[in-house]
Amino acid sequence: MANVLFISRKDLFTIAPLSGNIDDDKWRYRVLDVQEMHLQQLIGSRLYNKIKTDIEGAALAGAYKTLVDDYIKRYVAMMTASYYVSIGAYTVGNAGVFKHEPEAGTPATDREISGFAHRIRDTAEFYGKRMIDYICANNSSFPEYHQWENGDVNKSNDNINTGWVL
Repeated sequence: MANVLFISRKDLFTIAPLSGNIDDDKWRYRVLDVQEMHLQQLIGSRLYNKIKTDIEGAALAGAYKTLVDDYIKRYVAMMTASYYVSIGAYTVGNAGVFKHEPEAGTPATDREISGFAHRIRDTAEFYGKRMIDYICANNSSFPEYHQWENGDVNKSNDNINTGWVL
């Protein structure tokens, strides 16, 4: 399958706390990584591939469209932003790794960046939990969520951090 983005540029910069002047080549690969590494693990390969195929074929409809528009887009945008804020200042080129400095302003400290990224990731995890709650509440609309075969990425809600459990 081709590289199919579940969110658009507009979605990313409307939902997440990112400036709209970020070049496409700086964020597109991270969206794909988030979809493959995080989203697919939350919803499993079967549902992930069903949505991916529907988006690619412009056939997304019904409960699947609601799932994408109301839950997946927010999750993917915020998780992408949580990664981007940690690496956005860096460029890897032929001569090594470079850090860009702002023309007007003071660069954030590593601690500030880490805290900001953590807060954004907390928001992404909140949306991830809401997404799974929606799927479970509408169980019959998403039969792929309960299907699994060898070779599939099986869904795991373990990567949603809900805080302390006593």
